[in-house]
Amino acid sequence: MRRQIEQQFSNGGRALTPAYPQSNGTYLWINSTWVSLPHNNGHVTYPAAQLIRAEGGAQNALSGNVQGGSIETRPDKLAELTFDGVEPIPSTDGGRVRIAYIGKIDPPTPNLATKYPELLDYPSMEMAPTIRGSTGSRSANLYRIVPGLAGFRDTRVPAVVEKVSDTVTVLTCKQSLDPGSYVVAAGIHSAELIVK
Repeated sequence: MRRQIEQQFSNGGRALTPAYPQSNGTYLWINSTWVSLPHNNGHVTYPAAQLIRAEGGAQNALSGNVQGGSIETRPDKLAELTFDGVEPIPSTDGGRVRIAYIGKIDPPTPNLATKYPELLDYPSMEMAPTIRGSTGSRSANLYRIVPGLAGFRDTRVPAVVEKVSDTVTVLTCKQSLDPGSYVVAAGIHSAELIVK
């Protein structure tokens, strides 16, 4: 095992990118290996005034097709990303957090990107601390970025996001993180991790 890890990281003294997992999902780099992060029933929840229609789900809600008015007139906080599953959550030291998402992350539609060019600079993968609810659920607020797209915005942790290939995106935190629970989102996919 040690030899395999050394081969992944060295090539005549030059550092190499670690071998990424083959299965789609979100992974945390712990002790020289990629560990799968649980989805834990991550889902978008809305305040009562923003109940979504039965058809279309979260995408309709985030694009403004919800009861309670258009997205431009609703509050800045659109929803929450909530986790209420009980699958064990991997933990890591906050010194250097590195996460890989394996799978395709759909970019904003051409129409949306043309209308809102600032989306070209918004990261395709982001991470934010979560708040623990009285029932044990964990959640993070989702804020309007532009009509049709929500994210963690100012609450996200500073990170570098690198698109390694069409199906591999890596997020590396720029600074040490405080202990606590965190959510990572890659497009519409989300997972949990703990920093100890």
